[in-house]
Amino acid sequence: MDACCKDSPDGLSKEKFDKLCTDVFKIPKIFRDYLYIRIDGDKQGDAASKTISRAQIERFWRENDHDHTTPKKRVFTIFAKKNSQYIEKDDFKVLFSYLLEHHPGLEFLKATPEFQERYADTVVMRIFYTLDYNDDGKITFRDFNNSNLYEIFQQVSDEEDINKIRQYFSYEHFYVLYCRFWELDTDHDFLIDKEDFSRYEGHALSRKAVDRIFEQIPRKFKSG
Repeated sequence: MDACCKDSPDGLSKEKFDKLCTDVFKIPKIFRDYLYIRIDGDKQGDAASKTISRAQIERFWRENDHDHTTPKKRVFTIFAKKNSQYIEKDDFKVLFSYLLEHHPGLEFLKATPEFQERYADTVVMRIFYTLDYNDDGKITFRDFNNSNLYEIFQQVSDEEDINKIRQYFSYEHFYVLYCRFWELDTDHDFLIDKEDFSRYEGHALSRKAVDRIFEQIPRKFKSG
């Protein structure tokens, strides 16, 4: 804490929270903005403070008993809304705002806002498909703790080439999915109906197979 705060007697700005994340909270720096917002009492936009004092940081640490929590628990606590027991899809907004602004592997997306949104939506849906075992739009700490998502976040934080992150975040993977979806979605309403899906792989699936898939959406198929 001393090393992070010694040169900022008037408090730390958000831009100086990278080191606080990695050296004090021991969490990936991509959660810098989340940490700042939580310590600042969830204030955002014009209401947000310009700097945060050491006393505020220490109070937040004590109130959340971070002497006795793991880095995974710290990430979950600041990721989810205050007093919430789970992460929801809209909790990812702050993360993608940071990544699209600061991650060198996504810098090219700054010129294409429409692809920023599609990329973010696809990554979030892939994460929830894997971790949201109850299909209720919520990721509990148990779900989070039993997954490798924290480790993936660490890779995203450390690796400049986003395409080397094979799970969830690869832009190349997103682009393949997006192009295939676009090919099937001939009216480009971002919805695939049975008629659209029947064209998959040159009408390779029978009508019965297509009907069966749509009956089971999103994740049934539990019979052995």
